[in-house]
Amino acid sequence: MIGRGIFENIYLFNEAVDPESVTPAQKLELLLKHLELYKKIKGEGKHFQLMKKFVKCYINNFPGAADLRANLMESNSLDELIEKAKETPPVKAG
Repeated sequence: MIGRGIFENIYLFNEAVDPESVTPAQKLELLLKHLELYKKIKGEGKHFQLMKKFVKCYINNFPGAADLRANLMESNSLDELIEKAKETPPVKAG
């Protein structure tokens, strides 16, 4: 259950963070950091699809999240996913 819980609340193990106070821009920034760390460790390889499951963890529960998530999920490579995340205009809370 904890394994699934982390996908709903990526701050589950960090009691110092109130998930309700995290802004959409902060979520996007953390996703980008996660993607870039994955690239540094694993490279561009064919397994970038594994990272797509994390997009939903970060890009959720704010206005426009579904559209942004759909756009990111259309990526065909890790580099493309990173570039799309970088090019995303500042996301504001609703």
